[in-house]
Parts: sequence; structure tokens; C-alpha cells
Amino acid sequence: MVVAIVATLSSIYISQLIRQRSDEAYQNAQFITLEIFNSAREALENDLSNSKLDLSQPAIFNDAVEESLQTEAGLSSLVQSVIGYSPTVYDIAITDAGGKAIIHTDPGVVGHIVSRREDLDELRSAGFWNQLRAVYGEPKVYEVRLPMERNGVQFATIRVGISTVFLKSTLQPKLNRAVILALTSILLALIVAALLSNLALRPLELARPALAC
Repeated sequence: MVVAIVATLSSIYISQLIRQRSDEAYQNAQFITLEIFNSAREALENDLSNSKLDLSQPAIFNDAVEESLQTEAGLSSLVQSVIGYSPTVYDIAITDAGGKAIIHTDPGVVGHIVSRREDLDELRSAGFWNQLRAVYGEPKVYEVRLPMERNGVQFATIRVGISTVFLKSTLQPKLNRAVILALTSILLALIVAALLSNLALRPLELARPALAC
């Protein structure tokens, strides 16, 4: 019974730990998308407001957006710095309406279509076993997305990729401590149970010869 109780409590603790870390990764990714959004919006407002191009034409507007974002040094520096300080971020991209990368932390991906990934919010809302399989199963990258719109029409999307490998690496120290604590508790419980059993049964063992007489 003690083993079952300890195992149950340990499972609940690990479940809460994974959910908490997933929430933290999601909130961090949301913060990053807002940072990039504000930087990109400022660059576009400065560049496009002074442009003499006919921005009512979708093709001209898209080309102007691409040029503005790719030549904005502050935006590029922000995107690259995020990778350095955020332990769970795998990559960052700004894609156009068709999914083509305008900006990407991997320069080789720029100009190519970026495959759509599962939303990190799905992992946050998943059950314990699904979360455990996602984090400790086959490596996978989720993402948090933030659309950029003009007159109600989406023209770009900011995408922050979150790797389950990185999530696992941040979880591992706490999980290791939880497992060690659970195993230690179970071992101590078994030792205490064995000692108590011996103490409880000793009077019967001492009384057995007298009963035999």
C-alpha cells in the first residue's frame, strides 16, 4: 500500500512538473513572438510609410515586406539573440502567406517553404501520458504562431519552434531528483514495514514454545 501511495504521488508530481514546464515554454514562446512582432511592425511602418510604391498591389506589397524585414538589422539581431538565451527554442521564422521563409534562424531555409508544425498549445492541453510520450518519445518540434495582418488580411506569420529534446533537457534534473526521492521513499517504507512486522510477530514467536508445552 505504501509503495502504491508513493508511486501515485510521484506520478502526480511528475505530471505537474511536465505541465508546468510546458506552460513556461509556451508563455516564453508567446513573449518572443510579441517581441519579434513589435520589432517587425516598427520596421514595416518606417519603411512602407515612406515608400513610393503602389502598395495596394499584393505582389508589390509582399516584395516590399520581404525587403524591409530582411534588411532590418535590429530584427535580425533580435531573432538570433533569442536562440542564445532561450533554452527551449529550436528555431524562429517569419513566413509569408504561402509559408515561404522571409526570415529564419537557419539562413539556408530562407526562400523555402517551412512545413507547418503542431501547435504547442496541443501539448499543453494533452493528458499526462501523452505529454510524457511527447517529451520522452521521438524528438519533435512544436511551434507557437502569431499572424501579422494588414486590413484584416494575413500577410505573414511569426513562428517560434519549441523542441521536445530541449524541454526534456530542462526537465531532466528535476525528474531525476523526483525519481530518486520516490525510490528512496519506497525503499525506506519497505524497510520500516519489515521492521514493524518483525516487532509485531515477535511476541507470537516467543509464545509458540509455551503453547507447544
